[in-house]
Amino acid sequence: FTVRVSANYRDEQLDVINANPVFDQVLTDFFSVDLNLRWNVNDKLQLYFDASNVNDEKDVTVWRGDASSGGAFPADEGGSIDFGASYGIGMRYKF
Repeated sequence: FTVRVSANYRDEQLDVINANPVFDQVLTDFFSVDLNLRWNVNDKLQLYFDASNVNDEKDVTVWRGDASSGGAFPADEGGSIDFGASYGIGMRYKF
């Protein structure tokens, strides 16, 4: 039986550069947690369960903004991408 929990972090990063820096698109920081379970029933059969982004983190793109715009604001293109958590279950068999 195997259990793996992984945490993935991406810091804020520049995505698109515009002529006006106020409209530079920035990917905000992102943190997600994944879970993988494996059970070797015998030498040939394995059952598995995978869960990605179990903390349901959103991937957000913003325009950089400036003092007059109140700082960063959601980008019309992209904006917030909410894939949510995803799950997979299955089995592997070795012939």
